[in-house]
Amino acid sequence: MAFLYHLDKDGGLAQFWDVSERPLLVGRGEFAGACVADEALSRAHFLILREGNEFFVVDLESQNGTWMNGAPVSGRRLHEGDLIQAGESTFQFSRERPTVQPQLMPFSLPTSTEVARPLNA
Repeated sequence: MAFLYHLDKDGGLAQFWDVSERPLLVGRGEFAGACVADEALSRAHFLILREGNEFFVVDLESQNGTWMNGAPVSGRRLHEGDLIQAGESTFQFSRERPTVQPQLMPFSLPTSTEVARPLNA
């Protein structure tokens, strides 16, 4: 099992979702498993997929693109602590269920040129 954290502007934990066998769709559309109120996100922006014990981020040809650890990605394997930037939102991948707010390393983000429910809000 893994988790996708949605981080607030201060780097604190805003909400998180369980990533299990089913893909987790992230976007601003009401149908997204991880629905985030961010007008810069596409309705269906990116997926988190599981293949065996590995997890991947896949951009869904979003208008503003998906970035991972400061680099644009179309698809890439995820590792503990990876940061995903989509629209004006920042997400963090983890295999650990958060018990406190995630600790983030200083990081400079680039400037923009099946239903899972949030476990908490």
